[in-house]
Amino acid sequence: MDLKQEQKIKDDDPSNPNPKTTLTTYPPGTEALSIQVAGHVYTGTDTGMLRHTASGDILKLVKEERFRREWLFYKEVFDDSAEDSTKEDLAKKMLRPLLPTYKGVLELGPAPGDLPFMRLADVAFYGSHPTVMDIKIGKRTYGPDATEKKKDDERKKYRFQEELGFRVLGMM
Repeated sequence: MDLKQEQKIKDDDPSNPNPKTTLTTYPPGTEALSIQVAGHVYTGTDTGMLRHTASGDILKLVKEERFRREWLFYKEVFDDSAEDSTKEDLAKKMLRPLLPTYKGVLELGPAPGDLPFMRLADVAFYGSHPTVMDIKIGKRTYGPDATEKKKDDERKKYRFQEELGFRVLGMM
């Protein structure tokens, strides 16, 4: 089935065994990310990741506040104009080799700003058989604005996360 064709399987269709894999039409110049191991799948309204066909970069939709926080983090880490005056500034620069290179924001859609995507280098691109792992780092994986239900749901996903400080979501 061609991934760029119109949506064939509806999320509420009981014959769809995995509604997260619903196919849709992608923004021009993009395609589905073939090696995503966890997280959301792009459906046009959900915040999944795509691949930019011209550059091969990974595109993450910056739609909700939690994704904006991640975008601001990448912006700060890869800001060459930042001073090295504080320990925090130095720590951020030390993180650079451990993260995919941040390449700014790419806007896709009928009007500028409609679909802002954070653009990251595809670190698996040059590997012939890359291994990809999605890890949630931190003792908690919910934002400061999370409801008590969201906090409770996240704590139940892996009860040792607060003790260990990370959780493996998937690997391929």
